[in-house]
Amino acid sequence: MTAPLAETEFTIAKSGAGRVSTTIVPDAATCEDCLDEIFNPADRRFQYPFTNCTNCGPRLTITHCLPYDRANTSMAAFPMCSACSREYEDPANRRFHALPNACVQCGPQIWLCDKKGKRIDPPEKTSMLSYATELIGAGQILAIKGLGGFHLACDGSNQQAVATLRQRKGRYGKPLALMVRDLPMAELYVYLDQTARILLTSPQAPIVLGKKTGRAGRFPRHWLLVKTSLALCCPIHLCIIC
Repeated sequence: MTAPLAETEFTIAKSGAGRVSTTIVPDAATCEDCLDEIFNPADRRFQYPFTNCTNCGPRLTITHCLPYDRANTSMAAFPMCSACSREYEDPANRRFHALPNACVQCGPQIWLCDKKGKRIDPPEKTSMLSYATELIGAGQILAIKGLGGFHLACDGSNQQAVATLRQRKGRYGKPLALMVRDLPMAELYVYLDQTARILLTSPQAPIVLGKKTGRAGRFPRHWLLVKTSLALCCPIHLCIIC
C-alpha cells in the first residue's frame, strides 16, 4: 500500500523505479473495431496487419521487461507518427495510451522469408499477403508470426501438405485444428452451442471442440483423427485472416 497522493484529477504518470509486483496480460485477438478499419478501403489502416488498440493486440509477446512501457517492448524501435501520437494522447480515443499503437506509416511492416531467413519478394503487382495466400494454396506450409507467437498454417484439404506438417512436427497421432474465417463458416462444419460461439469470438480466441456436421467429411480422415468431433479456431489477426 502507498500513501494517498492528494491528486485532484486523473493522470497517467511516467513509470518510476521500484519493486515489480505486477504481471503482463496476454495478447488479445484483433477486436471488431480494428477489423472494421482493416477492411475499410477509406481508412488509413486499410489492410495493415498490425492494427491494434487498447482492447486488443500484442502485450506479453512484445514485452522485454517491466514496467510495461513502450520503451521496454519491441515497439521501442518504431516511434509513433503524428497521427498515431494524437490518438495515443487523446483520452476520448480507444487508442489512448495503447502502447503498441502503430500504422503503416510508422509501425512494423510485413515480410516473407524462407527457412534460412532469406527475404522473398512477391511477384510484381502482388501484395505480400496475397502472395502468402497463393503459397498456402500451392501446398506450402507457412509459419506466421503475430499475436501469440507463431502459427503454422497449410491448406487443410491438401493431404500432402498436412502429412508434411505432421512429419515436421512429429505429430502423427493428434488431431489438428481447422481454422475458419468466422462463426458462419465454423457452423458449416461443427454444431456450436452459445458457449462455443462466445469462446471462438472472445479476445482469447481459443481452439474449440465441436460435433462434426456432414460437410466436415470433405477433409481427409487422416487429418481429423477423430470420428465425431472437430477442433476449430478463428483467426487472431489479419495475417491469418488473409
